[in-house]
Amino acid sequence: MWRYAWRSFTYLQEVSLSTRFLIRGGYVFFPEEESLRRADVEIAEGRIKRIAETLPAEADIRIIEAQDKLLSPGLIDLHAHLREPGREDTETLESGAWAALAGGFTTICAMPNTQPPMDTREQAAFISKRSDELGLARILPVGAATKGRAGEEIAEYALLKEAGVVAVTDDGDWIYSSEVMRCALEYAGMLGLVVITHAEEPSLCEEGIMNESTVSAKLGLKVRPAVAEEAAIQRDIALASCTGSHLHVAHITTTRGVELVRQARVKGIKVTAEATPHHLLLTDEALLSFDANYKVYPPLRTEEDRKALLEALKDGTIQAIATDHAPHAIEEKEQELDLAPAGMIGLQTALSVLWEGLVEPEVIKPELLLRLLTTGPASVIGEKVELKEESPANLMVFDPAARWTFDAQNNRSLSQNSPWFGKKLKGKIEHVFLGERHFSF
Repeated sequence: MWRYAWRSFTYLQEVSLSTRFLIRGGYVFFPEEESLRRADVEIAEGRIKRIAETLPAEADIRIIEAQDKLLSPGLIDLHAHLREPGREDTETLESGAWAALAGGFTTICAMPNTQPPMDTREQAAFISKRSDELGLARILPVGAATKGRAGEEIAEYALLKEAGVVAVTDDGDWIYSSEVMRCALEYAGMLGLVVITHAEEPSLCEEGIMNESTVSAKLGLKVRPAVAEEAAIQRDIALASCTGSHLHVAHITTTRGVELVRQARVKGIKVTAEATPHHLLLTDEALLSFDANYKVYPPLRTEEDRKALLEALKDGTIQAIATDHAPHAIEEKEQELDLAPAGMIGLQTALSVLWEGLVEPEVIKPELLLRLLTTGPASVIGEKVELKEESPANLMVFDPAARWTFDAQNNRSLSQNSPWFGKKLKGKIEHVFLGERHFSF
């Protein structure tokens, strides 16, 4: 056991090479069945040894009482910005991986809009190698779809895949050229890679800050209208249909956008989509506060759009909830709205705010939320999620009743641009098991 000191906080990492654990009495999420039921789980030597309704508390076994707590496979985030290389002052691979673990995520996908953009085998290999060295949440690189993210020439996908990328995207920017996007889908499809689209038609969003609505009219701010997303999704679905390749729509936000994806899936077009916690919980009215932490791209939409996203979670149109974790320095976010960068961090708070905002009011069931954070995202990138005897220990324990304040003392990110920073939240990650490692928070 060793103490890890960093910035103004300390916490413990416990390495349990020989310790056996018995997690007793929790509600266990079995991903194969998408069910929650009480069970005891024994962990030893980095693997799940036994699962049963009750297990004996043998000598030399460490017991974790988990009555009324959740035990689930580690969460998977399809969409995190870790800023390394280029902006290590706001996030590094290490700090992002710690923030992920503290939020229950054991796998995260690192977006390529770094400085320089991650568009070569060497850059992707660096991410994979660094992830192995850290031994924290597993970081899967996502390669740039085009060289330099310039939208003009596709990157070397075969080399990127050799280095471990699980998808390609120019996230942060839509690929404007239809011909380049068609090539991206064709070549990615040949290699079994998914193409992730940031669906905002840029000519409709120039200098836009927020959603076009009665709120924007009241505030007099420039807009990023819903039609910008819908036009982009419509074109990309047409190209996905033409090529037969897998298109994934990142951070979908609009009623019409959801309907386009729904219709495409009914037709058998290989399209998946993700929604973020903030688009599921907040609306554009949050910007009445002029707090730049609510400035995100795509922007927060209307209550009608938010409800459409929720329906899409329930009927399977949206497969995953992804954080779009986007760290920014304090001084950058404390500028006027039109100057502040877009984005908020979310790895550490996602499960807490979703649980309190959607599960406790019975908007969605806990099994659905856990599916959207485990098997759902795994299916997009071709991963498998298991919770059975002899499978590797890849688990998190969540206390839905715990109350905590997200603040500088427990924030694992190097940034704090979150509307939930400094606020009391309900529901907290207590333990994460990752192979032979055990982390307590």
